[in-house]
Amino acid sequence: MRVSSLISSFLGLSAPDTFAPSNSLALITSNASSSHHTHNLRTRGLTWTSLGCVPDSTSARVLSGTSTASSSMSTESCQSYCFSSGYLYAGTESGSTCFCGNSVPSGLGSSSSCSTPCSGNSGETCGGNLALSLYQSGFGGSAGSTSQWVSLGCYVDASSRALTKMYADSLSMTMEWCQNYCLSAGYTFAGVEYAEECMCDNAIQTGSGQGVLATDGRCDMGCLGNTAEQCGGTWGINIWQYTTVTVSNGWTDMGCYVDASSRVLTSMYADSLSMTIEWCENYCLSSGYIYAGIEYAEECMCGNTINTGSGQGVLATDGRCNMGCLGNTAEQCGGTWGIQIYKYGSSSTSTTTTMTTATTTTTATTASASPSQTWVNLGCRVDVSARALSGYAMQSSSMTVEVCQNYCSGNGFQLAGLENGDECWCGNSFSNNGGGQAASTDCSTACAGNSAEICGGGWRLSVYTLSTAASVTSVASSTTTSSTTTSSTVTSSTTTSSTTSSTAAVQTTGLTTNKVVVAHHIVGNTYPYTQSNWASDIALAQASGIDAFALNYGSDSWEPGQLASAYAAASSTSFKLFLSADMSSLSGASTGDAQNLANQVALYRNHPSQLYLNGGMVLSTFSGESSYFGQGSVNSGWQSVLNMIGGSITFIPSFFVDPSQFGNYPVMNGAFNWNGGWPSGDQDITYTTDQQWLSGLNGKLYMAAISPNFFTHYSYKNFLYKNDDNLFATRWEMLIANRNQVAIAEIISWNDYGESHYVGPIEGAMPDGTTWVDGFPHTAWLDLNNYYAFAFKYGFYPPITQDKIYIYGRPNPVYASACCDSYGPPSGYTWEVDDFYIVVLATSPGSLILSTPPSGSGASPTSSNANPTTVNINAGVNKFSQGLVVGSGMRATLYRSGQQIVDVNPSDFTFSGSPQQYNFNVYVAMGSS
Repeated sequence: MRVSSLISSFLGLSAPDTFAPSNSLALITSNASSSHHTHNLRTRGLTWTSLGCVPDSTSARVLSGTSTASSSMSTESCQSYCFSSGYLYAGTESGSTCFCGNSVPSGLGSSSSCSTPCSGNSGETCGGNLALSLYQSGFGGSAGSTSQWVSLGCYVDASSRALTKMYADSLSMTMEWCQNYCLSAGYTFAGVEYAEECMCDNAIQTGSGQGVLATDGRCDMGCLGNTAEQCGGTWGINIWQYTTVTVSNGWTDMGCYVDASSRVLTSMYADSLSMTIEWCENYCLSSGYIYAGIEYAEECMCGNTINTGSGQGVLATDGRCNMGCLGNTAEQCGGTWGIQIYKYGSSSTSTTTTMTTATTTTTATTASASPSQTWVNLGCRVDVSARALSGYAMQSSSMTVEVCQNYCSGNGFQLAGLENGDECWCGNSFSNNGGGQAASTDCSTACAGNSAEICGGGWRLSVYTLSTAASVTSVASSTTTSSTTTSSTVTSSTTTSSTTSSTAAVQTTGLTTNKVVVAHHIVGNTYPYTQSNWASDIALAQASGIDAFALNYGSDSWEPGQLASAYAAASSTSFKLFLSADMSSLSGASTGDAQNLANQVALYRNHPSQLYLNGGMVLSTFSGESSYFGQGSVNSGWQSVLNMIGGSITFIPSFFVDPSQFGNYPVMNGAFNWNGGWPSGDQDITYTTDQQWLSGLNGKLYMAAISPNFFTHYSYKNFLYKNDDNLFATRWEMLIANRNQVAIAEIISWNDYGESHYVGPIEGAMPDGTTWVDGFPHTAWLDLNNYYAFAFKYGFYPPITQDKIYIYGRPNPVYASACCDSYGPPSGYTWEVDDFYIVVLATSPGSLILSTPPSGSGASPTSSNANPTTVNINAGVNKFSQGLVVGSGMRATLYRSGQQIVDVNPSDFTFSGSPQQYNFNVYVAMGSS
């Protein structure tokens, strides 16, 4: 596995695939038309065909993939289990056993022993003793093969010609014109050159320098008949081959392609020691992508377009796809820089040839439309002599922004930069230490082809990045602020870290996103709420970058009424809701419990505010890993609940089980990693548990937790999780850096006062004995959340247009003794440090004074009795910590050019050494310019 290239290509925020939001999920409102249900892995056009009853053997199973047994087995549950596990064949046997596989042996024969009723549906037959009721899945068409035109890329041509058999020239030249012309004459290779020339052959001719892939961008001309298409260039020929491809159950094998460090498929990546073709196909399709590519035996990459340029994205002819899949060595999973690509949907090309007057009409049926692409302005950037964008380049006296964008995207690049009025530079990332932000006034040269546009300046680039946005109904974003792509760099010392952020303003209204940010809302703390309270919470959440509430509800008789109020309040907004059944409160023992839960969920199936994802209404849980609902297994119990709800459900529970056991729960469409929001033990938070869950999910949806704090102090639970080192900001940055792996980020919580991780206002009702919340506001975290939520959803950080400071600290020292507390200090208290923590969003460099003024003293930030410390501030995000002093407050003051810009000095906070009760909750404050 080529780790270094994968990290730079897929994970870093400066990598090209994270400049723009990727099409990971179809977010569908409950009343969306069926045409929007384009990424429902389980139901999109899926049909099962019975292959009859066949004999089986314990020594050589007909289906040798995974298997499961259940006392509630049915034909449908087996089929669903197999397909969601990545298998195309399903078979039931002995009434309660389900077998899966991706192939069946030849010469199976038939059996008459399939007579055992299904254990979960006596009206169906589930095989018999060593007799298998066998089914094959399909997508509206049978397996087979078809022929279509496949792009081979841009080749060098010469006077001896790469294609020699036929030639034509047309002032109406298009790719399709040339392809039809060659095919009607019996040739399978078609090439377009110099905007108007068409050449044909049955092979690419080499020698005298021609017939090799071009790497210098020479195919840079639009077709005369359609300038949006590329028709070669000066001695550059775009070649297409009419070839046979295999179509199987909705996926078309496109063949082996050349890959390179800039990547053929750039939107999502996964790596698995159990990699198979089916695993990768399911991973990509469940995330909303129609192309799946497998490389180097274990790597899976996804996208909605095949990216060319820099030598990649063309069919390989050297046999480089020669590795077996790690999860099934009988399958081929690419090779070294060789990627085996599959395409989902109606991707076959049906060709009708009418030989009358030697002309041919080719009608192509293509897969569902690729996501729309838009260009996002990154502002004015610094160029260097070695070039900030080091891919292709061109110069034209007719240069415009659009000409450069088309040139770069047509050659497989995501960044387009214009300079000196007539130059165009392309790349997938900034290089050679170039690309730094420049003053907007530095880019002031009019474009040679359109004086109304700006095309950079002297050693200054006007840079644009290509953004892919899914054409789906998505959760509406409440933000209308401008945004830009950022190149993220981190510097740190023992107390500080700084993330550089761009400040160029870009209009983003209309951008769509496939990511969802939700907040966990405890309905059990809303007893006095009215619909007006819910409306206020929803408005504040939307203004803070939150798209939905996960409504955690329990067994209190009044809670269903509050659920109804929440949905009613949301109905006039674009905000979404979904239920999270708290199985630590609700009963999950009997079939009656299953029916009660199903009835509650089904109430909101058709509500306009219900969150839909991947075609199903979202349902989550807290716990539930021990809920059998009167069935023989937890999986069967939850399946019975979903069956009672009816329709398509996207089930993403929080089961507290070892993620390596997720395969035992095929009912899950994904999982919520509740405990991933906090560090474990006396250490800072890492991405380790996220990786464990992603591995266990095997390509299913991942909902990651993010939380700013955790402290609880009851007689029955008295502990904390380490929240030092700006946990909230650090966790957000972690998820943003890995956003291609995360479908949903769930904030824990909006209002769980008992565990001190609330980000919403203190209102409603608290559990009895909660003494550590009043006087400790947290809503400043909501303001910070807006900044990070934007970056998570859109793939780039927004500009910082206003200086802001956020601080938080505990009220008592770690080892303070509480005089009147019978519970004692919380478990884990020794992990904490007596510091306060600071995040600064700065529009430009400055200096920050961190101080601890004596309580009530009125001391200035620089007074000696305030213990001031001065640190430098960079433009962007800066994080610090500073020691607290007993009897004093906490203060952070930003200065620039000798002027005070922002001062945060909460007067009602004092670090007290003599508490009556232990309190490891925190006081959070903010200030802005």
